[in-house]
Amino acid sequence: MVSSLPCYSKRVAATACTVALVSALSLPAAALAMTPGSAADAGASGIELQSKGCMLKFDQALIDQVGLQHASGACLGYAAAYASTITSGEVRSWVDYDNNKGQGSFFGKNMTDEFDCRVINSESEVLRTLYDAVNEGHPVVLYVTTKSNSQHWVTVVGYENVDDPDNLTTDNFIVLDPDSARQSTEPESLSARGLTLRFGDWMGNVRISYASAGVDDGRVPSEHFSDCYYGDWYVDAGVIDYVYDHGLITGIGGTTRFDPDGKLTRGQAATILYRMAGSPAPSADEPQFSDVTDPGAFYYNAVLWAREKGVAKGMGDSNTFAPEAYVTREQLAVMICNYAANVAGLNAASNGEALSSLADAATISSWAQPSFGWCFDEGIITGQVSASGSFANPQNTATRAEMAKIVTVLHRDVLALG
Repeated sequence: MVSSLPCYSKRVAATACTVALVSALSLPAAALAMTPGSAADAGASGIELQSKGCMLKFDQALIDQVGLQHASGACLGYAAAYASTITSGEVRSWVDYDNNKGQGSFFGKNMTDEFDCRVINSESEVLRTLYDAVNEGHPVVLYVTTKSNSQHWVTVVGYENVDDPDNLTTDNFIVLDPDSARQSTEPESLSARGLTLRFGDWMGNVRISYASAGVDDGRVPSEHFSDCYYGDWYVDAGVIDYVYDHGLITGIGGTTRFDPDGKLTRGQAATILYRMAGSPAPSADEPQFSDVTDPGAFYYNAVLWAREKGVAKGMGDSNTFAPEAYVTREQLAVMICNYAANVAGLNAASNGEALSSLADAATISSWAQPSFGWCFDEGIITGQVSASGSFANPQNTATRAEMAKIVTVLHRDVLALG
């Protein structure tokens, strides 16, 4: 599961401090190489990403207007201006960061109102901080050493060819370099520029813009949903396309957003199984649960049908269905097994012996064990694998992506309706 990177909260104090490495926001393990057409946004930035990369979105024409360094020692001002231009969409000048207002030698202003200025003295921590910042859309003004051993500042705007976020090198990072010896302001890799990390600036060798821009991580969205990408297991396995093509699961609120990691509700689960049955009109026309009384609710007919067919019962001994409550993996197994037996007419019995391969099989509730066993036998529900083994995780909430896989196997393979 991907964790979100903490927001860079604005610091008012001018003092910089050594900071712990922020949590990772890594690319999917199976990130794909970009197709020629998918580099359009990155191409606007003057570079085509290689595989497993991420690039801030910006208008190269605006960076061209900022220009290359022409004042002595002003590289820091230019690097900051690049960053601010990227996040604001408006041309900023290096003079904005010069206490001398462009008159005489450059004397840098305190930048802590716009940048999180960090002193980081470990190369691995610097590189991981750059990686995390880019993933969140934050350009970074970075202190470096040139091939001639001079101090210099550049703006980090992307990375590429990352196989392991915990094993980064300077070769991975893409920068805007204001060096006046260059012929262009277009981005290049740190290694192509012959730049290495430099340490020792007490005001911060890593300066992360508080503001952010859009990012292009090179992933190609799936045919039907804007938030599902090739390289995601549920896209590559074909289950997202299958449930869409068969009208079983649609986008959230009629949009193209599938929300694959979103938690599945009991109302959604009943609705999906109802669609699988052909959305028949329920016999009952009166509410069957005290909390399912609105005929306008998307799940209303589905819940009436589910109770009528014995697919789903109320919560415990109550007369409530809890349609907005999240459904657990073992609750879902019971609903799936009930559908197979009561709607599809299958023999959904299981001796549960196969469950012994799951390290936590004993934690499956007694009322759910037969159903979980049958779903496991049929490959409808599988163990969740970690370094410690394969687990049922019966009380974990099911996700929408998991449901897509579950109903695909049930509909296509078990019921042979595909």
